[in-house]
Amino acid sequence: MVKNMSLVLDTYALIELFEGSEKGKKVKELIEKDEDVFISVLTIYELGTYLEREIGKEKADPYLRSISTHFNMIDIDEHVSFMAIDLKPKTSLPAIDCLIYASARSVNAKVISGCKHFKKIDHNMDVIIV
Repeated sequence: MVKNMSLVLDTYALIELFEGSEKGKKVKELIEKDEDVFISVLTIYELGTYLEREIGKEKADPYLRSISTHFNMIDIDEHVSFMAIDLKPKTSLPAIDCLIYASARSVNAKVISGCKHFKKIDHNMDVIIV
């Protein structure tokens, strides 16, 4: 049996998935084929600020707390931090996106995103743009 690729969802991809948009349907198709789906702890932060602004803290909390039961979590450790330092000048990604990208590379995964920042590095083949 051939192993599928590992994937890391960024905040953009999770929001599209939750909203059930066309892009969210593409995200769903990708993650249904894969058993190794990750998110960064930084994505929890970004998603939390977005959800609290859009639907309020009371409604956002259950979504945020359930995420770790649905996806593997990647912590930001010293290794990921140093990877991000090396990647920053090569990618010009903002700090949080660079750390998410480094997190994905630390587990040999591709990032799923539609974010304009990740579109710049799409050609590297370690980013899937929805």
